[in-house]
Amino acid sequence: MVANSLKIIKKEDHHLSIDAVSKTFGIPFHVLMDTELLPGKGFKSINSSLLAIEDESFLMEEVPTGTKITYRNKVQIKNNVLQIFGKILIGKPALLFWKWAYIDRLQKLATTA
Repeated sequence: MVANSLKIIKKEDHHLSIDAVSKTFGIPFHVLMDTELLPGKGFKSINSSLLAIEDESFLMEEVPTGTKITYRNKVQIKNNVLQIFGKILIGKPALLFWKWAYIDRLQKLATTA
């Protein structure tokens, strides 16, 4: 999810409640993000909308060769009919596209820098 707008509605230490607006297929949806910042490590977030519940984390770990980044995004689509389309749009074919569009290019940048 890439948000069009974000508003922090509650902040307690490293926990944030965020109201975000994100577009899915050009339609704006409100997403409530319950996010835990992990200073120096990344974040974990549960993102809820009318369409889905998303369990997302971005974690960094120092390794001998640099920084290892682990990104995980588990999506549970609420509507049974949309689950069929979701498997196509966020399933393996979509993951291969995102790997080509982002990961492969980032790896190329990292190895040529």
